[in-house]
Amino acid sequence: RIMTRDVEVHEDTAGDNFVVEVVDVIPGSLLFDISLREADMRKLGAMVISVLHGGHLITNPGPEYRFAEGDKVWIAGEKSTVQFYR
Repeated sequence: RIMTRDVEVHEDTAGDNFVVEVVDVIPGSLLFDISLREADMRKLGAMVISVLHGGHLITNPGPEYRFAEGDKVWIAGEKSTVQFYR
């Protein structure tokens, strides 16, 4: 078991590097002011689970969701891919 920013993560028994992390969106970050579709995370092996936006939790946001400053984004996927978005 690994604790990552208040999110509990389990590595599977095959040793794969699957993680769930919370990424803060700030100006200049890779996700700042782009849509989920534009981020194209799935081709890199990651996906957005939820976004906390202005105090509202959005689960499974649609492709047109546009990330904004202050968003907290739960991303699941391979460790190297998820860390790419940090």
